[in-house]
Amino acid sequence: AKLETTAPCGTLVPSAMVRLRRAIALAFVLLAKAFLAFADGLAENATEEQKKTYAETTNVTANSEEDFAAFLSALAMHTCATLACLALFTGLQPKFPKVYRNNILTGEVPEPTTPGFFAWARASYNLTTEAAAKSAGLDSALMLEFCNLCMRISFVLAVPLVLLLCPLHLVYGGDKAGDDTLSYIDMGNVEDKHPWLYYVHAATV
Repeated sequence: AKLETTAPCGTLVPSAMVRLRRAIALAFVLLAKAFLAFADGLAENATEEQKKTYAETTNVTANSEEDFAAFLSALAMHTCATLACLALFTGLQPKFPKVYRNNILTGEVPEPTTPGFFAWARASYNLTTEAAAKSAGLDSALMLEFCNLCMRISFVLAVPLVLLLCPLHLVYGGDKAGDDTLSYIDMGNVEDKHPWLYYVHAATV
């Protein structure tokens, strides 16, 4: 079927919209190519001091082969410390209720409906911002809401990063990391001037 050549005032016919979209896409491509050409020209004319990377200028070193073992050691230590603190709190709060459960004793918050050793965890998870503001104050409630917002943002960002970029770094990065196991899934494993992976990063951002 033929497209109509006329349209109400202020609207575009479908064929005109398609041409406009193609023109905008072409403009973006030409702009990107011009920027890359300009950047290459600056790199060719730069002095040796200007060619230093930010890491070289600030004496920051990349990950090494031993860093993965250090990462696992730190992860194990912090995990044990966290579990120890949780176990200590869980064991002490029934014995010192005025310290750990005073709001329940004064009636400011209700008793957890589900009894058990970890009843406090379920009650904390189900706590609303309004209830936190009533019992602990507005500042504490907003702090909890801010933490919840940060966790939601981190989860949304982690989906494309972990499911898309990390496997691409590992499989198609070019093995720039070498023996650095810790950098296999990050930008440290992507070779310089990779033909297409940097464009994937730009599109993801």
